[in-house]
Amino acid sequence: MALFHRFREESIFTIFTVNEEKALVYFRDLVSRGRVLVAEEGGVLVGAIAADVHTYPFTDDVILQQQFVYVMPEWRQSRIGITLIRHLIDLAKRAHMPLFFGVSTGTDVDRLGALLQRLGLKCIGGMYATGV
Repeated sequence: MALFHRFREESIFTIFTVNEEKALVYFRDLVSRGRVLVAEEGGVLVGAIAADVHTYPFTDDVILQQQFVYVMPEWRQSRIGITLIRHLIDLAKRAHMPLFFGVSTGTDVDRLGALLQRLGLKCIGGMYATGV
């Protein structure tokens, strides 16, 4: 949960309260189904990326929807984030599913978007919100 809290502190999600029990159930479920990839350095968790299978109500086709990606600030120039994203892209390809990757946490959208495009993802829109 420490990694989640660091992620939340840097994101738009600080506007929401945290239900620790619900969050633990969610993360344990993702982990138990093999939906989380982690990066460790010296036994310390320094980054993670997660995705889950998703479908829309109008189709039986499925996509792999990225749920979150986070790398501790002190490790951001280490290529850990790129490695995690590449692994997720490879996972989607092996599963023959399109990967949808959202950028919605208030990070440097242009920089992350440029990285995702260099890795082969296509920008298909944006995210807009009220009450934030």
